[in-house]
Amino acid sequence: MKIIKLNGKDTALLEPGLLAVLDRAGISASQRGMAIAVNRKVVRRGEWAKIELAAGDEVEVVQPLSGG
Repeated sequence: MKIIKLNGKDTALLEPGLLAVLDRAGISASQRGMAIAVNRKVVRRGEWAKIELAAGDEVEVVQPLSGG
């Protein structure tokens, strides 16, 4: 089984597409203000659908928080 790191946690890579990984993890790619880095490189929103992940890749997702 191929494994990636998603926000520091081992995650099975069942489909290589970044958007599929986010969806499976319950992360909405349509959320405003969200930033994604793959292997410590920030990826522009317009490129998210083109990103193919491989075993060992590290994905960090930063989501805005509300409240105080």
